[in-house]
Amino acid sequence: MLSIVSIGVIFLILYLQFGGFKPALFLLVNFLLALIGGVWSVYFTIGFIRIASLVGFITLFGIATRDRIFMIAHYQHLLAEGKEFKEAIIQGSVEK
Repeated sequence: MLSIVSIGVIFLILYLQFGGFKPALFLLVNFLLALIGGVWSVYFTIGFIRIASLVGFITLFGIATRDRIFMIAHYQHLLAEGKEFKEAIIQGSVEK
């Protein structure tokens, strides 16, 4: 139950920060995909989770989340400069 509440609060903070449902949902999906990829990697390499694996998960989540937050903020900045949506996505992705 506490995990669901935590995810809800994180979503609310992201929603308020980025001013929309889509960017907040994109960041949460990115977090879940990083979790799936990390669990998959652990399963096919060592087979069980150790303390070192948990530290790696924390690092993975931090890097993946920070990278997506910067990317969405950059897209929003390009859109605020007056670029069209498609042009902002292409330019932002190339610059990343």
